[in-house]
Amino acid sequence: MAEELTQDAFLVVHRRWATVSTYERPDPFVRRIAINRAMSVARRKSTEARLILRLRREPIQEMPWTTSTSEIWDAIRALPARQAQVAALVLIEDRSIQDAAEILDCGQETVKTHLRRARAALTSKIGATSHA
Repeated sequence: MAEELTQDAFLVVHRRWATVSTYERPDPFVRRIAINRAMSVARRKSTEARLILRLRREPIQEMPWTTSTSEIWDAIRALPARQAQVAALVLIEDRSIQDAAEILDCGQETVKTHLRRARAALTSKIGATSHA
């Protein structure tokens, strides 16, 4: 994991070298990228674990299909970009509609619309694959 994070950090530096090379000390920039990537990985793993725990606590009647974590993430990735973002923020990270609207720089009604569409698509996709 550490090797991958380091590689990613250096790849970002390489892509931005025209700017980074002008810094008096580019090494803190590389470290910051590596730290940010590591924090993102940690947050993602924590979020996945919380989602799995939440799904396990759900009564069977409310969640009629059985899905693996990878199936859920595949279904979210298949959504249009904005729906996937809203689903990740509201359903996965358990953020409020207002928080999601602020993060995505859009109105709360827009978030609600994307969330409704995402839920419908996820229910259709996950429900269809698990009953097949």
